[in-house]
Formats: sequence, C-alpha cells, structure tokens
Amino acid sequence: MGLVALLAAEAAGLTIRFDSATATGPLPELLLSLPAIGFRLFVGVATVALILSRQPSAGRGEPRDAGTLDRPSWGPVILVHAGALGLFTWLTHVVLEGPSRSLVPALLWASAWSGAGLLTLASWAAIGVPPTRWGPLLRRGRALLPVGGALGLGIWGVGQMFQGLWASLAWATLRGVELLLHVLSTSPVCDPEAYLVGTPTFQVRIASSCSGYEGMGLVLCLVSAYLWVARDRLRFPRALLLLPVGVGLIWLANVVRIAALIALGSAGLGGVALNGFHSQAGWLAFNAIGLGLVLVAGRWSFLRAGPDLEARDEPNPTSPYLVPFLVLIGAAMVSDALPGGSAGLYPFQVASAAGALWLYRRRYGELRPTFSLGAVAIGCSAFALWMALEPLAPSRGSPQGGPMVGPRGLGPLSASSWLAARVIGSVLVVPLVEELAFRGYLTRRLIAAEYWSLPTGAFTWASFLVSSALFGVLHGRWLAGTLTGMLFGLALYRRQKLFDAVIAHATTNALIAAYVLATGDWALWQ
Repeated sequence: MGLVALLAAEAAGLTIRFDSATATGPLPELLLSLPAIGFRLFVGVATVALILSRQPSAGRGEPRDAGTLDRPSWGPVILVHAGALGLFTWLTHVVLEGPSRSLVPALLWASAWSGAGLLTLASWAAIGVPPTRWGPLLRRGRALLPVGGALGLGIWGVGQMFQGLWASLAWATLRGVELLLHVLSTSPVCDPEAYLVGTPTFQVRIASSCSGYEGMGLVLCLVSAYLWVARDRLRFPRALLLLPVGVGLIWLANVVRIAALIALGSAGLGGVALNGFHSQAGWLAFNAIGLGLVLVAGRWSFLRAGPDLEARDEPNPTSPYLVPFLVLIGAAMVSDALPGGSAGLYPFQVASAAGALWLYRRRYGELRPTFSLGAVAIGCSAFALWMALEPLAPSRGSPQGGPMVGPRGLGPLSASSWLAARVIGSVLVVPLVEELAFRGYLTRRLIAAEYWSLPTGAFTWASFLVSSALFGVLHGRWLAGTLTGMLFGLALYRRQKLFDAVIAHATTNALIAAYVLATGDWALWQ
C-alpha cells in the first residue's frame, strides 16, 4: 500500500505541475498518448509480480519471511528512484514546455524522456521487489504475466467503456435534476437533446464530468479499498451492499448538487455557483458519503463480524491525530464554496482547526513542549529551500493561479484581523495540525496497523518517503513540499520527539509570514 501511495503521490504531483495542453506538435501528442495504455499495462504486470513476490518459493515449501528482505539495499534503490524522478520531471518540462524542435532533436529528447520514465517505474518496482528476484519471478510467472498485461489493458478498456456510457448517465442525471427542480421552481427548463436543465433565468449543460460517473468511480475505489482492509471485521457477503449503496448515494448527491447550483444561479449568485460551489460541493459530498459509509459499516451489527462497539468505551487512538486535520481540510473546502473564497474565510478555517485541537488537548501527551536549536535550524533550512524552489510553483506565471489579493480592499480593522488570523494560523495552528497527521500518525501507520504501539519517531524508508510525498502533494508545490516534509521528518527522527517537527514547521512558516509581510508577496500564502 505504501508503494502504491508513493506512485500515486508522484503521479499527482506531475499532473499538477504539468499540463498536457501545453504540448505542441505531433511528437509530444504521440508521447502523451502512449503512456495512457503503457502505464496501465505496467500496473497490471506489476500487480502480478507483487503477488508472486509474496508467495512461497516453488519447490522449497518455505514461506517468505519479511525479515529476509534486503533492507539495507533499499537506500541506493530509493536514491536511484529519486534521481530518475527528478530527471523525468526536468525532461517533462523540456518536452512539454520547451520550444519547437526539428525531427531529429525532438526524437532524441523524446527518447531520453521515455527512458527516464521507464527508469522511474523500474526503480519504483525495485523498492518493493529487489531486481535480483525479477528473473525467478519471470520464470515462475510466465503464464501469469500475460494475465497481468491483460489486466492492465482491461483497466484501460473499462475506462473507455464507461467514458462511452456517460450519455446514458447524463440523461438520468438530467431527469433527476429536472424532477428536483419542480419542487424549487414552477417552470423548470429542460432540453434533453442539448443536455440543458435549469430555470428560465439560469441553465446549465450536463457535461460528461457532471454526469456522475467520476464520483461513482471514486466511491467504488474507496469502498472497495475499505472492504479489503477491513475484511476480517466485516460480514460477507452482506458487506458488499456498501458498493451499490455508495454508488446510489453519490449519484443522488450529484443530482442535489446540480439542483442547488441552479438554485444559487437563479438567485443571482451565478459567480458563487459556477466557481467554488461547482467543484467543492462535489468533493464535500464524496467525503461525507465515503466516510459515512465507513463509519456506518464499522458500527452496524448487520455488517460487522466482531463484537458490539458500544460495549467498548476505549477512546479512538486515531481521532486526536486526524480529526483536526480533517476539520481544517473540510473548513477549507466549505470556504472555497462560499463567497469570499478560501483566502477570505481563512479565519474560519483557523478557528475550526483550533477548536478541534482544543477538543483533544488532554490526549496530546507526546506533544510535550521542548525547545531545540537543531529543530529551529532545520526550519530555517526548509525556508531557504522553499524560497529557492518558489519560481517553480504552479501559481507563478499561471493564468489560473495569479497572485492572491491578500488584505487589499479590506478596512483597517478587517485587514488587521485577517493578517492576525493568517499569521496565527500558519505559525501556531497549521504546524500542530499537519505534524500530528503526517509525522505523528502517517509515518507510523505506514509501518504497522497498530501504530500506537510503535514509539514516536519509528523509521522505515518507505514510511519516510511516502509521508513526505503525500505532504508535498497536499501543498500544491509538490517538489518543495516533499523536500521540506523530509526535513520536518528529520527533525522528528533526530530525537524521536514530535514537538521538534512542530518547531521546525512553525519556524519555516514564521519566516514565510515575515517575508510576506515585508514584501507583500501574497502568492506565498496561496
């Protein structure tokens, strides 16, 4: 799971940083179309290889012990993977964003780009399965590896099939919205041929991305993963009911979202409807339904195979680590969906997260305040690294993500309140919330399911890299975020004290805040 999360984080970072629409000429377009099939082929083969790597050695009858992994060899492989990823990132910039070239130089650059991509995938696979075992795996799985290839191509084919079925789903969504609008409006407008629905003053077109299949796919993935992870605690086949229930609920939520969007637009709030609400309401619905299904499945005796949870009054060990983080993310999503946006409603986000921290204040025993000059020095280094990589941030020079307005346009009192909330949030609240989630919870959860039995600062290369990569993806500036996440991890591992990571994080954010206030470069807070 850690390797899958690492690859997903790297892929997300690359897609955030680079836009395939910037590619010009037939060669880049061809290169971008090949990975669509090739990557899925690789995933299928890699899945079979990883399954084979967990099986007993043929003819020996000896189970594979996790202790036989050559763990000291992970370091060089990880360094190779990091170098290959960096090279692939740079070559992607050259291929997609560089000037047009004649055929021969373009082919040379394309060959280098493809080679770097293959090396990145191969080194990723080598982290989980040492290259010395690839030969035996190929010999043992000669009959299964083609099945893996077919699995990968099947993933692509199913995606294409559902892409082609969007029209039928869009028609059902259209009719569902029209039915709901009869409650909200006396004269709803509906044009099935053009996929238009709305009121006389505000209509929307149901595009493929609005039909609901993306939300259905996300819910299917989330619920399927939960069914696998919690398979020992659920009662099958009853638990499989979560799949159709989740799909139905997310489709209904999408219908309600579109109807609410039309209601907002008809009320004269078209800007709110088409900007923040349009996307954030969908994510809020997905999170609410996905997490709600998981919560219900864990507490409903009809689906649960274990004893009654009501008879157990032990506090949930995960809540103090993740609830403040989820509250902060949820408050940011709600802010994006409201007039004023995430930046304007930042005080609301800070207050929400601070309230969650206060709720669990008696359960933060490992956050005993200590001071460390070493942690401060690491925070200063992270600030220098962040500023050095700032020119690569997506918001710099991007028409979609220009400089944020900051407190301009606010009165003196409102501007002072906004700045105070921004500084307090970034220096005090956010470091606590994010370090609890990433360095307090995730680094240990990636090592063991019962992570609370591990000491603070428990280390493996996989948990260190995956948690840092996910930290980078969260911050948008994925490269700078990943590297600073590694530095904050170093602050944790130095003395096995979580508060040292908080100090390093707070130092970095305090220096960024000072720079923003001194220069007015509000984009650093974007």
